[in-house]
Amino acid sequence: MRITFLGTGEACDPVRANTSVLIENDNTLHLLDCGFTAVQRFMSQAPQDKPLESVWISHFHGDHFFGLPQLILYLHQQGRTSPLTILSGTNGKDKVEQCMELAYAGLLDKLSYPLVYLTVPCHSTIEHSNLHWQAAPVIHSKEPFGLLVANGSKRLYYSGDGKPTDEAKELMKGCDLVIHEAYTLTDTLPTHCSIEECITLAEQLKLKQLELIHLSAKTLRECNRITAHMNKHGLSRIFLAGEGRVIQL
Repeated sequence: MRITFLGTGEACDPVRANTSVLIENDNTLHLLDCGFTAVQRFMSQAPQDKPLESVWISHFHGDHFFGLPQLILYLHQQGRTSPLTILSGTNGKDKVEQCMELAYAGLLDKLSYPLVYLTVPCHSTIEHSNLHWQAAPVIHSKEPFGLLVANGSKRLYYSGDGKPTDEAKELMKGCDLVIHEAYTLTDTLPTHCSIEECITLAEQLKLKQLELIHLSAKTLRECNRITAHMNKHGLSRIFLAGEGRVIQL
């Protein structure tokens, strides 16, 4: 399983692209979240010889799914005929179709390939494209979900936005990689996680590797304090994920 960080920024980051992660597994591609800026990064960085099989939407905020119309149009222009699966923790069909109609009215009726919608359950796994998928609710808004993706030998957890629930923590246990949002340095917001909370998670769950994403611009300006936090806790397996960073699991 190969992981590429296409974007690691929050909704209004002036420099970094919206958070979006590309998974390569078994010669197929899977995109985790597709916000305003994700598609340009996908077009420039994704391997051209591997098909995009699916897109996971963690929750329906613009910086996590408003790139879907452009992605769907791009694949249509490329002459795609195979289905594209859109996965989420809740039924997202209506929201995606409303977004598509606003962006490119009538395109869905002319699309050269079908869109397939899958709801990923919270208490059991489903198999899709040789991967096992399981969701867990997290604390944010717009029905947010964290995601466990496993291929039989490697396990990845992706938080989307929000604080972890007990269900989410269970999914993180034993993962080879946890990708988690850390909007603030300390616990100051009810619907976003912080670096401080992520450090506690890493210690409690003995996480093998933790990549922090979706930091606010203000938090990024406090990099010295972030480094001090890391050094204080002696945690060498926590990283601030950079755009274009590649991890081979």
